[in-house]
Amino acid sequence: MGYTNYWTLDKDIPEDKWREAQREVTYLVEYVGESILDVQENSSDRIIFNGRGNDAHETFGIEKKLKSVSGFNFCKTNRKPYDLAVWHMLTFLRSILGSEFKINRDR
Repeated sequence: MGYTNYWTLDKDIPEDKWREAQREVTYLVEYVGESILDVQENSSDRIIFNGRGNDAHETFGIEKKLKSVSGFNFCKTNRKPYDLAVWHMLTFLRSILGSEFKINRDR
């Protein structure tokens, strides 16, 4: 088991919103530091990161283009320090995409 963040999006993310999300990942690295956050990809297609070292758990990943029919995704972080970065990205995406981007987490 473990602490989990959930999100659902049933359509592709527009290019301008995607660029905003990419900039936010850069901000997160500057703010929380590479000692906590291991960004594996921040590209035109996907954003992928995890915690660093023993503070890693499941990898967070989101893609610009919808890959599944339901659009439902999740990332188990087990409340490790990078969980704040995962939740930050989800709330940021919710703020720029609106109510069509649904988020939730275990609490």
